[in-house]
Amino acid sequence: MDFRLQKHLPLTLEDLKEYLDRLHQFLKTITYRSKKSDGLDQLTIACDELAYLHTSQLINHPTIINHPVFILIGQTLEMLLTKSNHSQSMPMKKHEEDAFYSISYLITQLCLYHNEYIAVFYGRFLDEIPPVTSKPNIRDETIHYSTGKIKDITEKPNLKTARLYPSAPEARPMEKNSMNLEMIPRPKKHPNQLTVVVKKPPPPPTTTATKSSLENLPIKTYQDIFLTSIFFDKLRCAIEDLSETDYPPYHVKYKVIDRLVRLCSKINSVDPICDSIVKCLCSNMYYQMFATIELGQIRLTPKQLFFIYRCPQLIIRHEFISQEVIPKLLCPVMIAKTKFIMDQVFLDNDSNDQNDRGLVLQGLCSHLELLNHLSLTSSGRRYFLKSSISDEMIRILHNHSLMTKACNNKEFFDVNVRIIAYALMLLCNLAYEKTFLLLLKRTNFRKIFEKLNLAKESSIKFANDALSNILSENDIDEGNEPMKLHQDYLEYLQDNVYEPQLRVSQYAARTYQNEDLSTKHVFLTEEFISNLEDDIQDLSKTEDEPNSKKYKRVIQRMRVCTKQSTHEVESLLVPVIACLSSTFYLSVFENIELAEKKVVVGAPSTSHELAPKHIFFMRECPKFLIQHGYQRQKEVNDALANKMIKNTITVFQQHLRILSQSDGKSRERTDKKNEDGIIDALNYHITLLNYFAMQQSIRLEFLNTSIIEDIISVLQNKVFLDHSGRIKQTKFIGLSLTLLYNLAVDEQILELMKSKNLANTCTELRHINDRVVQFTSQILLITLDKTFFHDLQEMNSLSKSCIEHMDRSSKVPKLYYHGIQLSCLLKNLKTIMKNGSFTDTFVEDQDSTSAVMNCVSAFQENEKAKRKGEDVQKEQPDPENLEKIQHLAIHIAWKISSHGPIITKTFKLNDSFVDQVLKLCKSSVVNSKKKAEAIIWKLGSEKMILYEQTQKEEERARNRRDKQADTMDDERVATIDQWNDSIPFDLLMSYSNNVNDKIISLKIADRLRQRSYRVYTEKQGKHRLKLMEIAAAKQIPILACLSSKFRDSKFCMAEVDYAIKQECPVIPVIIEENYTIKGWLNHIIGDRIPIKFTNETFNKSLLNLVVELEGMIHLEEKN
Repeated sequence: MDFRLQKHLPLTLEDLKEYLDRLHQFLKTITYRSKKSDGLDQLTIACDELAYLHTSQLINHPTIINHPVFILIGQTLEMLLTKSNHSQSMPMKKHEEDAFYSISYLITQLCLYHNEYIAVFYGRFLDEIPPVTSKPNIRDETIHYSTGKIKDITEKPNLKTARLYPSAPEARPMEKNSMNLEMIPRPKKHPNQLTVVVKKPPPPPTTTATKSSLENLPIKTYQDIFLTSIFFDKLRCAIEDLSETDYPPYHVKYKVIDRLVRLCSKINSVDPICDSIVKCLCSNMYYQMFATIELGQIRLTPKQLFFIYRCPQLIIRHEFISQEVIPKLLCPVMIAKTKFIMDQVFLDNDSNDQNDRGLVLQGLCSHLELLNHLSLTSSGRRYFLKSSISDEMIRILHNHSLMTKACNNKEFFDVNVRIIAYALMLLCNLAYEKTFLLLLKRTNFRKIFEKLNLAKESSIKFANDALSNILSENDIDEGNEPMKLHQDYLEYLQDNVYEPQLRVSQYAARTYQNEDLSTKHVFLTEEFISNLEDDIQDLSKTEDEPNSKKYKRVIQRMRVCTKQSTHEVESLLVPVIACLSSTFYLSVFENIELAEKKVVVGAPSTSHELAPKHIFFMRECPKFLIQHGYQRQKEVNDALANKMIKNTITVFQQHLRILSQSDGKSRERTDKKNEDGIIDALNYHITLLNYFAMQQSIRLEFLNTSIIEDIISVLQNKVFLDHSGRIKQTKFIGLSLTLLYNLAVDEQILELMKSKNLANTCTELRHINDRVVQFTSQILLITLDKTFFHDLQEMNSLSKSCIEHMDRSSKVPKLYYHGIQLSCLLKNLKTIMKNGSFTDTFVEDQDSTSAVMNCVSAFQENEKAKRKGEDVQKEQPDPENLEKIQHLAIHIAWKISSHGPIITKTFKLNDSFVDQVLKLCKSSVVNSKKKAEAIIWKLGSEKMILYEQTQKEEERARNRRDKQADTMDDERVATIDQWNDSIPFDLLMSYSNNVNDKIISLKIADRLRQRSYRVYTEKQGKHRLKLMEIAAAKQIPILACLSSKFRDSKFCMAEVDYAIKQECPVIPVIIEENYTIKGWLNHIIGDRIPIKFTNETFNKSLLNLVVELEGMIHLEEKN
């Protein structure tokens, strides 16, 4: 069976049964060995295979359901549940955890879905493919053989077969519909599944013996097999064990129990585990989970998910036999722990902290939902009387940040919206107790109500109105009114579902794919930038604890801004420079501290990461400067360059010796953790030095210090090289070589490096198994010795690295990538390509040609846009540097152009490249001019190239004109001649060409098409008027989208007028706010009541339209 699954071959009932038989026999006859796990390993593999998609429908066959191997699987799960309850004394082994996880997954799938195909976005899979000729309107004898026209029009024409002659061959043979129990029909195979279609002979017919054996099989379901009383006993004990024993957050038991509890909830078999779930909620584990959620955590751990979400949801979604007992058990505990949970969420009343505590807010939302559920009955509300729960809810409503975000958001699934809505609804529920009503009346809600009246989300509006109405009453009925309010609340949400709209950022944000830059975030507002600017400026003046959360919050926001376009975050550059020039930058190097990590039970506390304060000054500020400081280079150099060089001397004196010490001596001075932190700090600082080393005016400053000698001495130290296999040391080598490579551009520094025998050092370093080190060491060797191109190593890796740097640096305005300038790389590449073997390797790479063309034509699109007067990117490269790159790149392009016609053909197809080569043909640089002319000669004559480009532009212009002429704003599916024969639509729409009218009209059409209505839409004009006249004569309903522009349109009015005269069904809808039907249009519409469409009532109006349309269609079918 495994071979068939791997090859995607069809699986038969006999194949699956044979596999299960062999598995069952193996498990029955296996010999126990204490150090072997063959049985569980085989069972784990089997469960994974049975859960595979291609076994789906066979699993639901009676022969498979009654197979004894599933009894063994169920018993194994019960055994593993038992052992998991004693994990403290008998820890589960790895193979047992794997089996525990896989078996529970298979059982859940079988019980929930019977392992069938689940409906997906694109619809259900079909069990068989219906032939085309089985559809309505099969070919008949009414078709005239010579003309091909149909004499009589059928009611429901099939456009695929209506024009075929009676003698035309069938598209595919008809399939028999008889069910064969031994061969389950396979799902329809789609091309994108890449499955191998294997034709098999038809199976033998089902014999009488087979039918009788099937009839004798007991009627079972997978729930009957697996979900036994013993299973529920074991599960109940396992859940109670979780409430008492503290396991690691990612322990397999939390994953499996969460899955099984979800299974019980889905099939509504929750009474056996109700008491155990209540114990989990009443335990200390529940509220302690809120304290374990870390700042910036992106998802809940399995442990947190089980206690914070799964257990409360089980109580909320189900009614239990002991329903009256649950409030008695849960209310006192939940109410008592609410204040603790609230303190974890609103820590120190710092509103900015909420930006980083999204998961804690999600947990609070789940807790408030549970409190709402418990407050629905009078027995539950009594436990709230002696508590301060109302004060906590008012505390939520007074939180400015939470209220602002909730009021400005339209989606109910937003956590801020849900918290406010649940807090309001809880106060509404509690207000049905007179004591609480009097207490709430004494509280001033005026400002809260005023702010919530401006909320955009419907659930907040409903809850706000409900609470204000309740508090306006003098007395209230203490009956079970919250139940009715709760039901009204749910109905209101269903009737006012918000449809998310496409959010358009303020700027058409440019994406630098090569620099991992993303599009502009919707929350990157002026307020966001301004607040972050103030926070960074504050950190440059005031010092805080190294592990302060203030640094963590700023770090997270800075990471977002670093990936944005420079013109959006340029205002942050000044405070970042202030931080780097402050005394705090050097102080973090003097006292290296590591981050404090929360101790996880069952796992050692190991942290090698620097403290947030160190990360902020050492990594985030330099990273932002490197990314966005290139356009203000002089300002940055004046403020920081000399200071950073002086700081380097101090940093190297303190920490560089650690790299040169032996392992034993190193550990005498500092432990292993701190040593890793120091190496990280050195790597961050050298990265910043690389930024300044790329500036010509700064390089000579390095000669006045011992920085170059210190780095070379470390790279030549044998003790350090012996430990170069470690990741952090290898990274230090790569960054150091990059720094030396940037400095070697200066002739004086180059002579110094040669005097230190750096070439021999690089020759040794290139043997390190690291791609960055191999790349930087070899290009540095080329700089030191131009004849070194004869002795290149790892040419394939070197070629790929060159192509990567060329491609990525040519697409960003900085024109460098990972600290290596594109101009310097191209200069060295010219030398390297003197090696014929390397050139062949370079050309063979499929990305090399495009990388070279990108370098030649870098940022030429901006030049074209300038000439046309169009908008260009705000970030522009240095013109002199760009011109230098283009002259160097044209030499490389000429070098590779002789390697076959494919490259020249690729050159010729790239218009930007050809334009730039033609431009360089007129260059004043003689050498570049000759190379450009040589390339043009290989591509063809210059006149021919210009002629071909002109032809291309004319062809594109013709295509655009043809497309505009042929393509209408809407859908045109038939000509007038075709409409004379048949009209394959249920509804035709008449609307004006006004932009606003078209938007809402096409939205109505799309919604109707989603409901399987065939809707015809087309912009107004003579063509649509003729089609409307034909449709009106055939009584096809017409939807008239009325507005002031519709009334002014002669075509629209003529369409409605003709339809009314022909007594054609017309459905009037108003699509313009505050529009009233008047005059002649009112006379034409007559007694027809129009349906008004607005953004607020769109869904409700659409339902009314569907009801009216259905009535017309059914009436037409009866007639």
